[in-house]
Amino acid sequence: MPRRRKEINFFTKHYEKGVDWYERFFPDSAEASCYQAIGEYTPAYLYDDRCPARIAKIPTIQQFLLCLRNPVERAYSAYGHSVRNYNYRDSFEAFLEEHPHQIDRGCYATHLKPYLRQFDREQFLILRFETLFSDEAATQRTIAAFLDVAPEQFPDDIGAKGRNVTFVPRFQRAFAAAQSVIRTMKKWEMGRILDLLQRSGLGPFLKRLFGRRTKEEALPDISPETRKRLARHYAPEIEELEALTGVDFSIWKRDLPL
Repeated sequence: MPRRRKEINFFTKHYEKGVDWYERFFPDSAEASCYQAIGEYTPAYLYDDRCPARIAKIPTIQQFLLCLRNPVERAYSAYGHSVRNYNYRDSFEAFLEEHPHQIDRGCYATHLKPYLRQFDREQFLILRFETLFSDEAATQRTIAAFLDVAPEQFPDDIGAKGRNVTFVPRFQRAFAAAQSVIRTMKKWEMGRILDLLQRSGLGPFLKRLFGRRTKEEALPDISPETRKRLARHYAPEIEELEALTGVDFSIWKRDLPL
């Protein structure tokens, strides 16, 4: 996985820069032999209809690992992201009204179909976010088998940082300003500087500097009415997703009214 940038966004935001720009995030041909598998992580690729055809033009990309979260919780997580990184102050309901694409992003079946027209189903490993960490050893074996790599070569702490715990800064405006600076640095190709700062302990320092509140302190729970409304909206998509993938997503249906 690229170290200098978590989400490259090549096929969405930087495609015009060309494949040479993309390849510079990965080991060169000499160094690549040291790795059993090479890939990247950009969730936005799922939501852009241009991506399947663009990805298909690079023949070395043959496998896709897709981790899907309950769409209601995914929308709420996006709200928390805006509260944390953009100093958003309004309610979850107002957030959805202002950003309807965040509801659309939970329509996984709709977004997956263009990929399944371009690639074979066997090229996808689809995991449920909710069960990802319930048995980490089994999850690692599943991923290793899909990628044809040795499971014992996964780092011992591979699951330690991946639980997507909501962090909300105590001083939201200042933290949002710091995040804006980081986004600008990424835009202007200053990833090496960011990497150096990150290695120096910038992330933990910022969290200590701005303080933190738990999700319960900073974000209201989803109201039962909103949860049920979203669950009804997503119900047909979940049914179609199960038919498309053969994966059981019944855990997501618990929010549906009886």
